[in-house]
Amino acid sequence: MIDRDYIEEDIYNLEITESFENIINNVTFHDCLFSKVVFKSENVNKVGFDNCNFTDCDLSNMDFEEGYFSNVSFKNSKMTGSIFTNGFLSNVTFSECVLDYTNFSGAKLNKVSFYSCDLSDSSFIESKVKTIKFEDVKFKGCEFRGTSLKKVDFSNSNIDGILFDNYSIKGIVIDSMQAYSLIYMLGVLIK
Repeated sequence: MIDRDYIEEDIYNLEITESFENIINNVTFHDCLFSKVVFKSENVNKVGFDNCNFTDCDLSNMDFEEGYFSNVSFKNSKMTGSIFTNGFLSNVTFSECVLDYTNFSGAKLNKVSFYSCDLSDSSFIESKVKTIKFEDVKFKGCEFRGTSLKKVDFSNSNIDGILFDNYSIKGIVIDSMQAYSLIYMLGVLIK
């Protein structure tokens, strides 16, 4: 999470609609709109976004380690290989986003929703989940380890090829068809 003592600048009410190449460090964006932006700088450090919207953006390979996201919406954006490790995400929505190979390890996720997203080969290792929602999400190769998912509903998503450890799988919600797939993934044979 961002250490507020290191924030050098607060930016308010910007609408950015072009390539964004600047190195961003110790900045918090408030009430900003990012539309059709291609982020070309991978070097960000302790960045915050408060009440911001990203639409049709390319944030692939962005490193948001220790980033702060509050009341943020990502829509129809490409985020392949992005890093949210040890970040804080609260009231964040990802809708129709490509998030394959994204790393949420060690992140704190509170009221985070994924709608019609691709989380293939992504990682949630030792993430702290308070409330998370998945609807129509593709999880092929997505890994959950050391992350409590009790009462998290996976029933209307594609969990083929998902990876859970024993701790993470306890208490998840799935439908009866997914149960067969999950039993097979666990190596259980049915007679």
